Amino acid sequence: MKIKEFKIYWIIIFLLAVSCSNNKGGLSEFDIVIERAKEALNKQDTGNNERRVQDLVIKASNYEQQMRNPEAILELLEAYRYDSSAAICFAMAKNYRAIEKYEPALRYCLSAIANDSLFVPAYELLAEIFFGRNEITNAVTVYHKLIELEPSLERKIALARFYELYDIPKAIKIYENANPGFADSEILFRLSRLYKQMDDKENYFRTIEKIYSGNPLNAQTAAAMLFAYAEDKDYEGVFSLLDDLDNKMPSSELHDLYIITATTLFTDSTQESTNYIKPFIARIDNRFRLNWKLQIMCGYLCDRINDEPQSVKFFDFALSLSDTTADIPLQIGTYFSLKKKNEKAVEFLKKYEKIYPSDSRFPFFIGGSLLALDSSRAALDYLWKAVRLDTGNLEAYCQIGFVYDKLAIHDSSDSAYEIVIAREPNHALANNNYAYSLAERGEKLEKALRMAEIALEESPSNPSYLDTYGWVQYKLGNLNGSLENIIKAISLGDASSEIFEHLGDIYLRMGKNHDASKAYRQSLDKEPSRRTVIDKLKNIKD
Repeated sequence: MKIKEFKIYWIIIFLLAVSCSNNKGGLSEFDIVIERAKEALNKQDTGNNERRVQDLVIKASNYEQQMRNPEAILELLEAYRYDSSAAICFAMAKNYRAIEKYEPALRYCLSAIANDSLFVPAYELLAEIFFGRNEITNAVTVYHKLIELEPSLERKIALARFYELYDIPKAIKIYENANPGFADSEILFRLSRLYKQMDDKENYFRTIEKIYSGNPLNAQTAAAMLFAYAEDKDYEGVFSLLDDLDNKMPSSELHDLYIITATTLFTDSTQESTNYIKPFIARIDNRFRLNWKLQIMCGYLCDRINDEPQSVKFFDFALSLSDTTADIPLQIGTYFSLKKKNEKAVEFLKKYEKIYPSDSRFPFFIGGSLLALDSSRAALDYLWKAVRLDTGNLEAYCQIGFVYDKLAIHDSSDSAYEIVIAREPNHALANNNYAYSLAERGEKLEKALRMAEIALEESPSNPSYLDTYGWVQYKLGNLNGSLENIIKAISLGDASSEIFEHLGDIYLRMGKNHDASKAYRQSLDKEPSRRTVIDKLKNIKD
């Protein structure tokens, strides 16, 4: 009995040992499959992995060149399984950055630097990523590190451009140190703009003169020098420079320089500038006869000094240069409107409307001039003609809305404004005018307030828009908010008679009769015949 038990015991031990050798310590069949798969992977030829990574990187590079960055990322993610080197991490970061996925871009870029602390392209990419995340100071720190690793002029310029955003003196210092001579005009141009921002006239002129002396026959550098003199109202310097250029540059390259001078003289409202108009006209004489823009500018200048015959001569010559350029009569006609010569503008533009019947700008500007002449019905005819020729002319719809509002045809007025806002919801003028119309009528004031806010968001320093916003608040009973915005509108300068009237109305409702009286008088200073203000002043009691 004992012998038999002994044999059975050893048979059982043997069977268990065989079972264990085949069953990997009691693993299930599934576990065995997994283990064998892992062993097979581990035994794979590493050279095969290298070839696989190479193929994946080539595919990713092709996708990247085609700007198919998401597909490039998928290939690189597969490559990353076999190779997490700095190069693969960098490629991943670059493609994520291209699609503005800055968090994964940053993660992989940092991995690239961790794998290779001297990998310069990764630092450059890191600066770009920080810039994309609006972390400018971090980008600057990275560029300082880059310059330590590999100093170059390009990197110093890139660093200076970052500093331009928040520390102009540092940017200037880098540019000055990076440019010992006048070989790099790009650096000098940037320097000149920075000195101008700093209102440092001495260094601004010094830099511009450096640019010019480095390349006096270049039209761009000559224009920069001319602008510097013109902005400083140094007409002696302007004329001296023109004398120099007349002897060095061909006439074809002088056109723009003379137009710059003419524009400066025309926009300079000082009496002193008028002293240089005749000498400038004399310089033109029979030169630049084929440049219609310069001929028109000379016409403007002659009109400014009340030399009408000479002005007409220049305008007529410009018109004779082409019968296919609508811009020529348009510029002359709109100039007449600008100078409040609206009857002349209407007559002139009507003549050329017949020559350019499909150009919507002619009826549009005729309508504007008729409106200035208080011919509202006639203005409407031309404005509607303008939108029939060009249904996308939103400014014409705004004018139509304004005219209908003036005629108290409010359904038509509202409809015109709503056409504009439907196509361009943030259109500042349409929102402002519609809001003001509703405020005057005391209708839909909450809607009017939202529209006035939209107009102000688009143009926060526009006195008329501030006035509208304040007036809507007044109608809503918010006197303090109303007063704040009307005063802000006036502080911006050139406030209209209407704005001062609104100020008076606010003070009157607040019970500040003395302040109201003062505001009404300021309104009458702007427009002595304003009937509504005259009546209010009669009834006011200080």
